[in-house]
Amino acid sequence: MKTLILTELFVLRRRAVGKAMLWVCTGLPVAAALLYGQLSTSEMTFNDKPVSDLLSFSGPDATQVALRVLHVLVPLFMLALAGQSWAGERSSHVLREQWVRPVPRSTAMWAKILSLWVMALVSLVAAAVVSLLLTTPWLGSEGPWVELGMSFLMSIPCLLGLTLLASCVAQMGRSTASVIVGGLLFLGIDLGIRLGLSALSFVGVGWASPLKSVLFGTAVGQWSTVVDGIAWESVGALTAWLAVLTLATWQRVERMEVP
Repeated sequence: MKTLILTELFVLRRRAVGKAMLWVCTGLPVAAALLYGQLSTSEMTFNDKPVSDLLSFSGPDATQVALRVLHVLVPLFMLALAGQSWAGERSSHVLREQWVRPVPRSTAMWAKILSLWVMALVSLVAAAVVSLLLTTPWLGSEGPWVELGMSFLMSIPCLLGLTLLASCVAQMGRSTASVIVGGLLFLGIDLGIRLGLSALSFVGVGWASPLKSVLFGTAVGQWSTVVDGIAWESVGALTAWLAVLTLATWQRVERMEVP
């Protein structure tokens, strides 16, 4: 398994999308953290109050901004990488060569899934570490370190959920483009439903909030809400989504006929 994962990582890292993911998912979050830090010396006002007085500025605060940008970028790159790793290799007959080897399909499947997850985790660690190194000496170290640590740790299973979603969608796509479109469509519909449920909850509909807590977007987005306390409904929903996506991916892999 270890050899397969390392091989998949080597292939992913050499792909143009893989290189772009590591650079973009590190560079843009860091840039966002630096831009946030610039607000500490800005003369901008909001409701006649300086923005610098309305926001908290420290290394951890700026890194939280970096994490938000990272979680916006990662889904697109994960879908693209999963599309190339599954649909692309299937259409180019590379996957057929892997299937004829004396390696169980389940092992090959998990090697691909875990290698994609590692790519996301590398981006997460790089964005967080570089942001902290650049902003903490500048903005100060007195900040929400505990909250940042909780968000960082919760990001790990949340990124696994996105990885499994991308892998599951990749089983149904014929090309990388179709995987990206299918994944973004799923996430867009999920977002629309959550916005609708939020509106219903706001006007007092009792069942809207519990239903929203079990949706995929809420489950993988709890890295940003864990600072307010662990929502066990969302944790349970994330666990259920991980299990369902794993089972769905495995069933598709087991029945896959590679030309």
